[in-house]
Amino acid sequence: MSRLDTARLKPGIWFVRAGRLSRGYYPVTPEGWRLVRRYLLAIAAVVALGFILAFQTGETWCLAIPLVGIALLAAWFAGAAKRHADLSIQYRDLKVKSDF
Repeated sequence: MSRLDTARLKPGIWFVRAGRLSRGYYPVTPEGWRLVRRYLLAIAAVVALGFILAFQTGETWCLAIPLVGIALLAAWFAGAAKRHADLSIQYRDLKVKSDF
């Protein structure tokens, strides 16, 4: 993993633009990566909950729980990432130039 010069970032900025033509966000700070991990763990938990409930109760409607949960989590993650993003900076702009 390459080193990043995150000193240029304003306080509270955890994500930057992923690429030149991309509108996607890329986490560049420990806080940004923590948010990504929480998002992925929450998705895994809501999927597991839906399947456990479906198998325990025998009700097929419980399989809708992961769908609703993933949609809500995606909206939460997109909002949080947008609040903490600076799209004027690209990921490649933060890479530290090597002396080699």
